Amino acid sequence: MKKSLSITMRFSIAMTAVVVALLTLFGMWQYMTGVSRLQGELRRQASTTAERAGSAVQIPLWEMFDSAVLAILNTEMKDDNIVGLFVWNADHKAIAYGYIRDAAGQTVESKTVLADTNRIEQVEVPILYAESGKTEAQTIGHKQI
Repeated sequence: MKKSLSITMRFSIAMTAVVVALLTLFGMWQYMTGVSRLQGELRRQASTTAERAGSAVQIPLWEMFDSAVLAILNTEMKDDNIVGLFVWNADHKAIAYGYIRDAAGQTVESKTVLADTNRIEQVEVPILYAESGKTEAQTIGHKQI
């Protein structure tokens, strides 16, 4: 003789299933909005860092003061979220200055762009400089982060 489940047991199982489904959906939504928010923050941080470093290296680049450019880039690399900083020539054919993080997380000079660019957000800004007395700025390089 087969014994069937009582109405109370069926109701409890149905409610448990509904609650689990709702909690799963809410958890997925929470995760996706958190990931989206963090990616937006990283994009803003990369853009801000690129703009700040681009502005900071204008005069040292124009005056060809290499040690100042490298010091500025090295300072920007102190942020653990930055994996590479590059200053390209104005024609965008060669890297003039660059820093990357090695496998141990140490900052090292590099003239080679990172190979694994799928996992990182890239921002590039032109570096402009206007001589005193002139109103039009000219591109003296490109900053890539």
